[in-house]
Amino acid sequence: VFYASNCGTSQDLAEKIGERLNISVSDLKTLNIDDLKNYKLIIFAVSTYGRGAPPRGYEDVWKKLQAFTGDLSNVEFAVYGAGSSSFEKTFLGFAKNIENKMKELGAKEVAKLGILDEMEDVEFDFDEWIKS
Repeated sequence: VFYASNCGTSQDLAEKIGERLNISVSDLKTLNIDDLKNYKLIIFAVSTYGRGAPPRGYEDVWKKLQAFTGDLSNVEFAVYGAGSSSFEKTFLGFAKNIENKMKELGAKEVAKLGILDEMEDVEFDFDEWIKS
């Protein structure tokens, strides 16, 4: 599980995912993009800021991922995004961008985009997403 977080929400989500699935958790900044093809499963837990941007400090790793052109057809992935729907046009923009890039690289999405909206008072079904 790789997380991108400024305030800790996505890191907390990543740690819960890692604990429940018994897999390692790391800061997305530590990812060597060239190693993507060596993973069997990658889960991204990321926050979106402002107009669909990655959290502050994650711009470089996002640029490297955008530029990556390798074949990830042997990789499975899922994305869990955190953000605020008050930014209607760019809600979960970074999470959606990662999802689209992984699909473009041939990776197989194994769960629909998970959503945590800070504007919602309702309990999101995080456990169901993990099971999926």
